[in-house]
This record gives sequence, C-alpha cells and structure tokens, in this order.
Amino acid sequence: LLIKDAQSQICIMTTEEGIIRKVRALKPLLEKAKGKGVKIRIAAPMTDKTKESLDKLEGIAEIKSIKDLDARFAIVDSKHVLFMLMDDKDVHPTYDLAMWVQTPYFATAMQEMFDTTWKTKANGK
Repeated sequence: LLIKDAQSQICIMTTEEGIIRKVRALKPLLEKAKGKGVKIRIAAPMTDKTKESLDKLEGIAEIKSIKDLDARFAIVDSKHVLFMLMDDKDVHPTYDLAMWVQTPYFATAMQEMFDTTWKTKANGK
C-alpha cells in the first residue's frame, strides 16, 4: 500500500535476505511507482547471493551496496516509515513483525539518516 500510494520518493534499507524477498514480492509495484515518476533508492548488501535479485531492479531503482549496517526499513515521501522489529536472521519471514507510522517529524529524521548513510557508507552498484 505504501509503494502503491507513493508520490515522490521511496527509500529502502534492507539486509541480504530482505532484498531477495522484497524483489520477489514488490518488483511489479516498484515498476509502477517508477512509471509514476517516484524516485526509488535502495541500500542493501551486494553479494553473490543478492546479485540476481538486485539486477532485476536495474532501471527501476538506484541501488547502493551497504555493509556493516543491519537495518530494515522503508521511508515513503518523508511522511511514512515502515520498520521491521525483528532481525531476519532470528525469525521466519511468516512471523516477522513491522511497524508502520505516518509522522512527517520522525520520517524526516529517518530520511536525513538514510541520506547521510547513502552518501557516506554506501558504495555505488
């Protein structure tokens, strides 16, 4: 729903397993968002395991490799934040838990942290 309703920007930070699941489940929605002019940025580990999934997002999202940061969240339009509460290494995907908040105050702070990490820790694809 967040991706479908996005108007300007989607930023996703995720793990190795997380990006594989997200590409499988969300690629068509991300393509539609891109078609509406939504800017999509994804920070995820680029490994041999994730290469195939990340290649499927070519032309849809700007992707940067991020290492040494274990987080899973999405920020949409600097208004919405969806963050995963569990470490995906410790929980089966069907039992994973997330919190969705609509708060420009918190979303803007998270957006600034994402942007800083994007500039300083992430390496281009």
